[in-house]
Amino acid sequence: MFCAKVMLRSMLLKFRFTNFQSFRAEQELSLIAARRADSVNGVFSPAGLGEQVLPAAAIYGANASGKTAVFRALGLMATAVRLSQTHWLPDAPFPVDGFIGEATTMPSEFAVDFLLGGIRRQYGFAANSNTVRHEWLHVYQDGVRQVWFEGIEGRPISFETDIPGEDRMIEALVRKNSLFLSCSRTE
Repeated sequence: MFCAKVMLRSMLLKFRFTNFQSFRAEQELSLIAARRADSVNGVFSPAGLGEQVLPAAAIYGANASGKTAVFRALGLMATAVRLSQTHWLPDAPFPVDGFIGEATTMPSEFAVDFLLGGIRRQYGFAANSNTVRHEWLHVYQDGVRQVWFEGIEGRPISFETDIPGEDRMIEALVRKNSLFLSCSRTE
């Protein structure tokens, strides 16, 4: 019972990425269950989501078909959120591994849809080896999308007015190779 409660408070719904390692086009790992007429045991129906969610997913395929790249993309995203501000050198490149020959020209993009505290959120960023090009956090409260923050290279970050914290002070600390979310997160 405890495990199910924890899972419903924080749950991955979708992970998408583009231009990473052997994948040029967008790829998506979705834990949203297919609609079925009959009742299916083992799926979750989080309140307010309107969709059922799978508790697990599998990735399978032939050798060298890209399975590991999916996990590497998710790992890079998690590492960038956790460590880009505190552990990456200020003048180091953003460590994306874009599709062959496109690491500096076309940005790699990573995005997750997830539930946290029963509220659907979408966070993502696009970066090439030189800089973070775009970063965003959208929150869906009562089914209505709110843009909590959105940053586009060369422009000030736009914030939802109700977001807590000292956003402009944090924005001034963000480097070209780090994420706003990495800079603003607390332990």
